Amino acid sequence: MGLEPNSWRWSSSGQTSSSGFQDWSAGEPNYGNRDETCVLMDAVGKWRDKPCDSLNGFVCFTDSDSSQVSYSYISTPRTWADAQAYCRKHHTDLALVESAVQNSLVSSTRAASAEAWIGLYRDPWAWSDQSLSPFKNWRDISPNYPYSQHCVTENTAHVWDDAHCDEKYVGLCHTDLKLRSFVRMTLRTSADLTHPLTNAQLLQKVEAALKSQGWSDFRLTWTIRPTIAPPQTTV
Repeated sequence: MGLEPNSWRWSSSGQTSSSGFQDWSAGEPNYGNRDETCVLMDAVGKWRDKPCDSLNGFVCFTDSDSSQVSYSYISTPRTWADAQAYCRKHHTDLALVESAVQNSLVSSTRAASAEAWIGLYRDPWAWSDQSLSPFKNWRDISPNYPYSQHCVTENTAHVWDDAHCDEKYVGLCHTDLKLRSFVRMTLRTSADLTHPLTNAQLLQKVEAALKSQGWSDFRLTWTIRPTIAPPQTTV
């Protein structure tokens, strides 16, 4: 439940716990079979990590305003991802639990012996720059993470294996390339395009349009090329 990249996170925010509350069953989470990265609440209200493709009932929460949260138990068995999609369509999201009171409320929504998905999940592998990626290329028997192999190697077939971090291999490095793109625009206006205020306003509008399309980490500059006069013909 810490702050490192591969910590447990809540579906509704994609962030780690704001309160630090947790209520794991004894011996949990144990990352059993190397694929238990989603969380369900067991019959007594304790948390267990389970494979995300397991079929279970689930608990959604609805946040109607800042002071009122309600929970709903759905008994139809679904995978964690399908349960998440259902909750996001019909409620707010899979259950968010940040206190003992909320944990008790979620537990009380279920049938006495029912296990149910809640909104906690994790990705146990992160890149060295602390970023996460959905792409994986493990070999068939990897990773076997519970056995203290916390770093990754790539073999000549370009598949991955987890290894002890104190083992020695050659290293592969990468460099982020900063690309520069040029955009040519044709504008028809009576405004003075050489005026600094006009330039700034146009850049603000272009920046807002690019951000609305999902662009990020960019910088816009304004350059006016000198007009080249057409060649003169002497008769």
